[in-house]
Amino acid sequence: MSRRLNLVLLGCALLLGAQAFAAPVVEVSVAAPTSDTLPVYPHAAPRSDIAADDARIKSVSIEGPLRGSLTAATYVSKDSAEKILGFYRSALKNYGDVIECAGGTNPEVNVRINTRNLGDTTCKREDIGSGATELRVGNDREQRIVAVRPTSNGSEFTLVSVVRRSKRPGFF
Repeated sequence: MSRRLNLVLLGCALLLGAQAFAAPVVEVSVAAPTSDTLPVYPHAAPRSDIAADDARIKSVSIEGPLRGSLTAATYVSKDSAEKILGFYRSALKNYGDVIECAGGTNPEVNVRINTRNLGDTTCKREDIGSGATELRVGNDREQRIVAVRPTSNGSEFTLVSVVRRSKRPGFF
């Protein structure tokens, strides 16, 4: 059984559920999104311990087997959450219909992804960081996600791109 875990962290914390290692091959790349995934909001900076609120939460949590790629990064901006959401509403339209979910309730993570239900279009407030709004576009093969939450100094936002390697539903 071969297991490989590649991590490149940029202002991002990743949680892997115990089930994540059940798959024969585990490949995860966590890095700043590139121009072919999601643009970074102008004048935003990668989140650091200094820039983050005391109540800082982890960036991404993944539940389920991993057979594909994940890019994720968390940034901070002095701009309002609504201004950042407006920017990403427009940017995500290039990829399809945008789903918006407000009122996140998860106190531990900005974005929680269950790879078994990647194409699920229902809003699950428990999968979104406390007080955050999530914008999502994609299907059961790939997703682009932006979670934005207001902070005492502006806003914090997490950009996530997930691409399933297998074309079979239920296999990441």
